[in-house]
Amino acid sequence: MADTSLRKLFENKLNEWNKSKGEAVNRALMAALMEWGSVVPGGTLWESIERQIFFKAEKYDVPPERIVGELFEQENADMFMFLLQA
Repeated sequence: MADTSLRKLFENKLNEWNKSKGEAVNRALMAALMEWGSVVPGGTLWESIERQIFFKAEKYDVPPERIVGELFEQENADMFMFLLQA
């Protein structure tokens, strides 16, 4: 995996999300990602997110970039995490 362009896209979308959502939503997303990352086996938090993005992309036969875009279209952290984990 180790797709640096995907990581850059994710980070850019995360920065946009942070600017457009309130502080409480940002903290909720960071807390949810950290909690999820702590129970997902192996690797760093980014590696876990990346694996899940690629898994979903393969499952739905779409580019991984589309998965990233859809994650950040969500209104709140709960919906983001639901989509990431579903």
